[in-house]
Amino acid sequence: MNYRRDLRSKLLDGLLPAAALYLLAMLVILAAGLIDRRFGGVGLLVYVLGLISVAMFSLQRSLVQRYSEAARAWYGMAGGLLAWSVVEISAMLEKRTLTGTTTTLLIIMSALTVVLLWRPYLPLGARFFLAACLSYGAGHATLAFIRSLSGWSPALLVFYRVLGGLLAAGAAGALVWIFGLSTWRIQRMWAALAATLLGTAAFYILSGISF
Repeated sequence: MNYRRDLRSKLLDGLLPAAALYLLAMLVILAAGLIDRRFGGVGLLVYVLGLISVAMFSLQRSLVQRYSEAARAWYGMAGGLLAWSVVEISAMLEKRTLTGTTTTLLIIMSALTVVLLWRPYLPLGARFFLAACLSYGAGHATLAFIRSLSGWSPALLVFYRVLGGLLAAGAAGALVWIFGLSTWRIQRMWAALAATLLGTAAFYILSGISF
């Protein structure tokens, strides 16, 4: 492994996107709680409408062909994370959870649709957008299910906490892979997205955030 090779790209296309997206995900969800406590449902509604606008702006920018592939990937990832955050915060607004059969089946159906459209029809930016949105949603649903099981016994609760540590280790492993084994820019962007999703899931578990 030669971590010095393409070091600038590894920093700008790997470490920086992972850190920025992680901070974005944390900022969005933590700000939602503060807005809910300070302004209630009206504040959350305005916040959600603002997030929709930014998510759609990011998606539009991710489809502009004159931008570089890395720029389109940046916009796609950011837009996808914001798009799922809209779904999460909308559930907060309605005082309901996103767990259950309906949410799971919708995520599965959406994922299968994306798989069918992936190579022949979806440009790079749309791939990053949909991958970020659906992966974030699938991770949310999976963690919510495991959390619901963790209340059944102390052993399952321990497993849930250990899972948080494993996810954090996975995020760190993705960053190590970027510096040690990655070979091209878009590959590093995918790894950055993976690190962000794993790190966000680890934060949810270790901080005790409920779904």
